[in-house]
Amino acid sequence: MNTTTTIRRIVTVTFAALAAVPIAACSVDGAPATTTTTNVAAPAAAADTTEEAQTLTPAQQDQVFIRVLRDQGFPLDDAESEAIDLAHTVCETLDAGVPAKRIADATMDTYGPTDAGTLLGAATTTYCPEYTDDFTRLGGAA
Repeated sequence: MNTTTTIRRIVTVTFAALAAVPIAACSVDGAPATTTTTNVAAPAAAADTTEEAQTLTPAQQDQVFIRVLRDQGFPLDDAESEAIDLAHTVCETLDAGVPAKRIADATMDTYGPTDAGTLLGAATTTYCPEYTDDFTRLGGAA
């Protein structure tokens, strides 16, 4: 399988994973916040994509990550390297034992709920998939 096909398959699975990541709504004018969870079935190719993702070079992972952000409308401007650095920081922070909720709250404070969900979903799915479920579970805790 060539690299382009591999990247396309991973992007497809990443979109499915992003769609399954719940996005918590922010409180507006003192009104209670609500949480909405959307579940989307992953494509059949998901089973072997983890193995394929492990064969991507770091540069290919970066390409997948940036493509997902752009395709989801994340406001990158010309800050691709900063977004990649932030994604690695998210994974390193999770590795250090910081709870996903704390990271999600801080990210939402900076980017808002939709862009935070996009960033965290793309970061964990691309660079540290072992933590993707940590963010998915946050939707059930509300």
